Amino acid sequence: CSQIFSGLPVLGTYEQNKAYRLIENTLKGKTLRDYPLSRMTTFRIGGPADLVVMPSDESDLCAVINILGEHGVRFMPLGAGSNLLFSDEGFKGAIISLSHMKHIEIIENTKSRIKMKMAAGASLPGIIRKFAQFSALRVSRLWGIPGQIGGSIACNAGAMGINLSDLICEIELLDEKCKKIVSKIRDLDYGYRTMRLPHGTIVTSATFSALKGDPKEIEIELESAR
Repeated sequence: CSQIFSGLPVLGTYEQNKAYRLIENTLKGKTLRDYPLSRMTTFRIGGPADLVVMPSDESDLCAVINILGEHGVRFMPLGAGSNLLFSDEGFKGAIISLSHMKHIEIIENTKSRIKMKMAAGASLPGIIRKFAQFSALRVSRLWGIPGQIGGSIACNAGAMGINLSDLICEIELLDEKCKKIVSKIRDLDYGYRTMRLPHGTIVTSATFSALKGDPKEIEIELESAR
């Protein structure tokens, strides 16, 4: 479900290192050189990435995308690394880990409905637990699916008769020039384990909505999913 962003034509090691130094000097988040991708995937397979970048927020992410694009360095966004295989040779370019972008905000909380906005790095199991606290119907069926929100959306993850597309109201994305795009779920092309997002975009956040039900019913759902 991940994609590689090539940016401008690669200009060589000098330009890559120049970009990496710029990122290291300006980023609020964390950076790692020659970091084993085996430590970032559930299969524990993969050689080193030239650079791993962990933006702390959307402005940090934009700064990274702009620097990499200006210097012709290819990059790839990465969530929790679930069901993802990297070569033992690693990745020649930058891996952008969204794991530090995990803010969750309650948008609406009425007697009948709960709506939340979450950043791409928020964990799906964590979101399910949060919805369960508000007696959200059907969401608990997704328990046990690993990963973070961004990657789960890209695959339209689901289980037991429910998909993320059943919960999504809208998705916020950034394109390769850091232009923000807000896509309503009704405007997206999705299906079983697919979500065709606009080409060259990265999911930064999503808003989910669910109806509330009987807390006892939710507990039964959660137990059966476990």
